[in-house]
Amino acid sequence: MVNPINKSGQDYEAILKPAFERAGIHAIPQQRLPVIGSLLPGKKYIMVDYYVTPGQLKDYSNIAISVKGLTTQGSEQDKLLSHVDRYIPSHPCPVILIMLGDGWTPEYIQFAKDNVDGRQFLAVFTSSDELFLWLKRAKDGDFPKIKVPTNNKQLTLFEL
Repeated sequence: MVNPINKSGQDYEAILKPAFERAGIHAIPQQRLPVIGSLLPGKKYIMVDYYVTPGQLKDYSNIAISVKGLTTQGSEQDKLLSHVDRYIPSHPCPVILIMLGDGWTPEYIQFAKDNVDGRQFLAVFTSSDELFLWLKRAKDGDFPKIKVPTNNKQLTLFEL
C-alpha cells in the first residue's frame, strides 16, 4: 500500500478506476488530445488523466477527466488557478475535474466549483463516489436539462 503522504498523481488516478468499472464506463488513461483556442501558445496537445470515448454517455459525446491530488497545502494549489483558467478551456471536449487528497483548502475547491459552466467545465468532485454517481447518471441519461446558473451559484451534483 502506498503511503498517503507520498501519493503521486498515478496513485490518485488509480483510485478512480473502480468508479469507472462500477459505472460500466471504459475510460482510457493518459490520453493525448489536441489543444483548441489560443490560451496555450505553442502547445499542440494536452495530456488528460482519463478520456471517456464517444457513445458511452447519453448527453455527452466524450469527456476528459483531470485528476489533481494534493496531500499537503502548497504550490500545487497555485497551479490549479492556471489549470482552471487556461487548460480546461483548451480541451477539445468537456472536462470534469477531480480534486483528491487532504491538502486542498475549501477556498481552492470553491474557486474550482465557481468556474463550472455546465458546458466546457462540467463538474468538480472531491471523491470517487461523486464521480461514480455522476457517471452512472450520465450513462443512463438520467439528467434533466442542463441548468446554467444565472446567479453564479454552483449547482450541486443532485441539482443537475
